[in-house]
Amino acid sequence: MVSVATLLVCALGAPGLLAAPLVMLAGFSRGNRAIVALGALSLVSYLIFFYYNLDLTLLKKSLSLMTSGVALLVAWAALGWLAAGDKGRRA
Repeated sequence: MVSVATLLVCALGAPGLLAAPLVMLAGFSRGNRAIVALGALSLVSYLIFFYYNLDLTLLKKSLSLMTSGVALLVAWAALGWLAAGDKGRRA
């Protein structure tokens, strides 16, 4: 639920960030790898298009990429920590 809310907040100015994962989800639910690949390709191409059309200086673009990278690393570490804590509760 938190990941969906985060995606919605991040995608307010970028509608392609919602459309591509929905295509990927539809392909995954139908078991069609071609649709999942099409969704992944559209997500990557949208991110490239969005990045190059930003009306920002190169410094601001690099800071935004660095910030998103740090956020992804923190999310990865938090999920690993939660998964490790969940294993201890199951045992």
